[in-house]
Amino acid sequence: MKIGLLGFGTVGKGTYEILQQVKSQQLEGIEVKRILDITIQPGYEDIMTTRLEDILNDSEIKTVVEVIGGIHPAYEFICAAMDAKKNVVSANKQLIAHKYKELAAKAAENGIEFRFSASVGGGIPWLHNLSRTKRAAS
Repeated sequence: MKIGLLGFGTVGKGTYEILQQVKSQQLEGIEVKRILDITIQPGYEDIMTTRLEDILNDSEIKTVVEVIGGIHPAYEFICAAMDAKKNVVSANKQLIAHKYKELAAKAAENGIEFRFSASVGGGIPWLHNLSRTKRAAS
């Protein structure tokens, strides 16, 4: 699976480095194809971009991982990714706390996945399990 990474600060760079280290292990098949940031960092020129459209218009990128932080421009970038039919994963606590309803509705409207449990509860995937339990109880 080819992903687009939004943000290349501490969390973004750490995410990229971990994916590079475990490429041949349990996360085999996950490749960071493009990284969006406000500047192109030396050594990453081949995969970095300053234009969101480079990720949104790339048909090989199926999932966008947002690690920008804060509400803006992360919210607008995620909405654009969802409208482009990209699955979205976020580790942005503030954004999820403030914009969950809108983002969940937009994901449903576009028929894509929206995942974020690592941003709530320190990686404990209880929200996914709670959602599954709710369906089973219905």
